[in-house]
Amino acid sequence: MNAQSSPHVNCFCGMLGTVASSRAPTLGATGGVYIGGGIVPRLGELFEGSMFRARFEAKGRFSGYLARIPTLVLTAGNPTFRGLSLLLAEHVPDPGSHSPLLDRARRPSSRARPPSPSPSSAART
Repeated sequence: MNAQSSPHVNCFCGMLGTVASSRAPTLGATGGVYIGGGIVPRLGELFEGSMFRARFEAKGRFSGYLARIPTLVLTAGNPTFRGLSLLLAEHVPDPGSHSPLLDRARRPSSRARPPSPSPSSAART
Protein backbone atom coordinates (compact mmCIF):
# COMPACT_ATOMS: atom_id res chain seq x y z
CA MET A 1 0.00 0.00 0.00
CA ASN A 2 1.35 3.43 -0.83
CA ALA A 3 1.09 6.80 0.89
CA GLN A 4 -1.42 8.05 -1.68
CA SER A 5 -3.96 5.41 -0.68
CA SER A 6 -3.88 6.25 3.04
CA PRO A 7 -6.63 8.96 2.87
CA HIS A 8 -8.91 6.38 1.25
CA VAL A 9 -7.92 3.74 3.80
CA ASN A 10 -8.56 6.22 6.59
CA CYS A 11 -12.01 7.00 5.15
CA PHE A 12 -12.81 3.26 4.94
CA CYS A 13 -11.63 2.66 8.51
CA GLY A 14 -13.64 5.63 9.76
CA MET A 15 -16.80 4.31 8.12
CA LEU A 16 -16.09 0.87 9.58
CA GLY A 17 -15.75 2.45 13.03
CA THR A 18 -19.10 4.19 12.63
CA VAL A 19 -20.85 0.99 11.56
CA ALA A 20 -19.20 -1.05 14.34
CA SER A 21 -20.23 1.53 16.94
CA SER A 22 -23.84 1.20 15.82
CA ARG A 23 -23.77 -2.59 16.04
CA ALA A 24 -21.90 -3.01 19.34
CA PRO A 25 -24.67 -1.67 21.64
CA THR A 26 -27.35 -3.44 19.60
CA LEU A 27 -25.58 -6.78 20.06
CA GLY A 28 -24.44 -6.08 23.63
CA ALA A 29 -20.82 -6.58 22.61
CA THR A 30 -19.29 -5.49 25.92
CA GLY A 31 -16.62 -8.21 25.71
CA GLY A 32 -15.16 -6.78 22.54
CA VAL A 33 -15.59 -6.21 18.84
CA TYR A 34 -13.45 -8.54 16.75
CA ILE A 35 -12.54 -7.44 13.24
CA GLY A 36 -11.42 -10.01 10.71
CA GLY A 37 -11.73 -10.68 7.04
CA GLY A 38 -9.44 -10.03 4.15
CA ILE A 39 -8.88 -6.26 4.33
CA VAL A 40 -8.36 -4.94 7.86
CA PRO A 41 -5.82 -7.54 9.05
CA ARG A 42 -3.62 -6.64 6.06
CA LEU A 43 -3.70 -2.92 6.79
CA GLY A 44 -1.47 -3.17 9.87
CA GLU A 45 -0.23 0.24 10.98
CA LEU A 46 -2.54 2.05 8.56
CA PHE A 47 -5.49 0.64 10.50
CA GLU A 48 -3.90 1.32 13.87
CA GLY A 49 -3.36 4.98 12.95
CA SER A 50 -6.72 5.41 11.27
CA MET A 51 -9.92 7.11 12.36
CA PHE A 52 -11.50 3.76 13.29
CA ARG A 53 -11.32 4.05 17.07
CA ALA A 54 -12.17 7.77 17.16
CA ARG A 55 -15.26 7.16 15.03
CA PHE A 56 -16.11 4.04 17.06
CA GLU A 57 -16.24 6.13 20.24
CA ALA A 58 -17.88 9.24 18.69
CA LYS A 59 -21.46 8.24 19.44
CA GLY A 60 -22.92 11.02 21.57
CA ARG A 61 -24.46 9.73 24.77
CA PHE A 62 -23.07 6.24 24.04
CA SER A 63 -19.44 7.44 23.86
CA GLY A 64 -18.59 6.42 27.42
CA TYR A 65 -20.16 3.00 26.92
CA LEU A 66 -18.29 2.42 23.65
CA ALA A 67 -14.96 3.67 25.05
CA ARG A 68 -14.99 0.68 27.43
CA ILE A 69 -15.46 -1.87 24.62
CA PRO A 70 -12.17 -3.25 23.29
CA THR A 71 -11.69 -3.63 19.55
CA LEU A 72 -9.38 -6.36 18.28
CA VAL A 73 -8.09 -7.31 14.86
CA LEU A 74 -8.03 -11.05 14.13
CA THR A 75 -4.78 -11.99 12.47
CA ALA A 76 -4.86 -15.75 13.09
CA GLY A 77 -5.25 -17.96 10.08
CA ASN A 78 -8.63 -19.66 9.73
CA PRO A 79 -10.30 -18.41 12.94
CA THR A 80 -13.63 -19.84 11.76
CA PHE A 81 -12.15 -23.32 11.53
CA ARG A 82 -10.62 -23.02 15.00
CA GLY A 83 -14.06 -22.31 16.43
CA LEU A 84 -15.58 -25.08 14.38
CA SER A 85 -12.98 -27.55 15.64
CA LEU A 86 -13.90 -26.63 19.23
CA LEU A 87 -17.56 -27.31 18.49
CA LEU A 88 -16.70 -30.61 16.86
CA ALA A 89 -14.54 -31.60 19.82
CA GLU A 90 -17.53 -31.07 22.13
CA HIS A 91 -19.88 -33.12 19.97
CA VAL A 92 -17.49 -35.78 18.66
CA PRO A 93 -15.75 -37.02 21.83
CA ASP A 94 -13.28 -39.43 20.21
CA PRO A 95 -9.84 -38.09 21.17
CA GLY A 96 -8.16 -41.12 19.55
CA SER A 97 -9.09 -40.07 16.04
CA HIS A 98 -6.68 -37.71 14.33
CA SER A 99 -7.49 -35.50 11.42
CA PRO A 100 -4.75 -33.30 9.96
CA LEU A 101 -7.28 -30.52 9.40
CA LEU A 102 -8.62 -30.65 12.97
CA ASP A 103 -5.12 -31.00 14.42
CA ARG A 104 -4.01 -27.90 12.52
CA ALA A 105 -7.08 -25.92 13.56
CA ARG A 106 -6.66 -26.91 17.22
CA ARG A 107 -3.09 -25.62 17.48
CA PRO A 108 -3.10 -22.71 19.91
CA SER A 109 -2.53 -19.27 18.52
CA SER A 110 -2.92 -15.89 20.15
CA ARG A 111 -2.85 -13.71 17.10
CA ALA A 112 -5.62 -11.28 17.98
CA ARG A 113 -4.03 -7.96 18.75
CA PRO A 114 -5.50 -4.69 19.91
CA PRO A 115 -4.89 -1.65 17.75
CA SER A 116 -3.05 1.30 19.24
CA PRO A 117 -4.76 2.91 22.24
CA SER A 118 -7.41 5.44 21.40
CA PRO A 119 -6.69 9.11 22.10
CA SER A 120 -9.37 9.15 24.80
CA SER A 121 -7.88 6.15 26.63
CA ALA A 122 -4.40 7.66 26.43
CA ALA A 123 -5.76 10.85 28.03
CA ARG A 124 -7.27 8.84 30.90
CA THR A 125 -3.92 7.34 31.93
